[in-house]
This record gives sequence, structure tokens and C-alpha cells, in this order.
Amino acid sequence: VDATAALGITVTQAGATSASTWYEIDFTFEAADTSTTIDLGSGSASSTEIGYWDNVKVQKNLVNNGGMEALDSGIADADGANGEDVFTGWTKADTPAVYAVTGTTHSGGQSAKVVADSSYEGIYQIAAGVQNNKYYTILAWLKIISGNVAFDDANGDYIKIITQSENGNTWQKYSVTIKNDADNLYIRL
Repeated sequence: VDATAALGITVTQAGATSASTWYEIDFTFEAADTSTTIDLGSGSASSTEIGYWDNVKVQKNLVNNGGMEALDSGIADADGANGEDVFTGWTKADTPAVYAVTGTTHSGGQSAKVVADSSYEGIYQIAAGVQNNKYYTILAWLKIISGNVAFDDANGDYIKIITQSENGNTWQKYSVTIKNDADNLYIRL
């Protein structure tokens, strides 16, 4: 990114376990400005190397505070003591207990721990700047201690349900792709 190796990612031939296998490369960066360049390449200074690129996407993050780093109110601590934390950009759906937790994170300084008593409780936000009848992919890293976590739409219809046994109480990346049917995208976890 912008010819700065520290902002990019490199996959080496030694790191690839099979020469005929497709590998997914996924990384996040913050663009310096609107003139940011992204370089895709293959090869080395000492020998010929051939690589293929396909289905390359650069996506703008439409989620406000997806890293759960900013709080409107509450205090982040190791185990989320009070259950009344409010994350910037997120709204409670019904009355779940929401904790800003520093002791269990996938990345950054804290994560959101949501304890729900019913299937419709959780946290949500409405992402603006989307287009009607276009496809959007929602990605999230989840760690499920008990029960299920569902991605659902504005109508409360489940798009994807992840069980605790499927997740195994470990941080895993999940994604769903949906066709948006409005000018805003409703995201609830």
C-alpha cells in the first residue's frame, strides 16, 4: 500500500503449502488519503515467479466503530463489570447486558461482550451510504461462550446462525453476504 511494505502483506512460495492451491489474502489498512495506491505483484529480484490474482476487492468499511474501541458511556475493564456500556455507533436491540471487555479481545484494546436473554436481543447499527439492490458482505470476528450468535436483517429474519459448538469458544471470522433492500443496511449481532 503506497509502496510501504509495513502497510501490506506478503505471501511467499515457502509460506504456500501447495503450488496449485488458491490462497485468500485478507488485511486491513487505513488509507492516508484519496490517492492511496495498492500494488499487486508476483516475482523476485533473483528468479522468475508466477502468481495469479483473481476476485480482488477493496472495500470501504461502512461500520462505525466495528473494532468496539470507542465508548459513549461506561468503562472498559478486564471482565466487563457493569453491563451498561454503550459503544459509539451501536444501539442496544431490546435489553441485553453489554460489556466493554479488555481481557478477551481478538484485536485492539477491547471487545463487546453481549449477554442476551432472548433471540432478538443484541447490538445493532444502520450503515448509511449503501445502495438498494446491491450485495454487501458483513464480516465479524466472534467468540461464543454459550448459546448462539445470529446475523439477522431489519425484519428480524436470520441470515446466519453460529452455534457455540460450531465456534468452539475461539475467535473465528464469520461472514455473510446479503442483497440490500433499502438505502441503509441494518447490521445486528
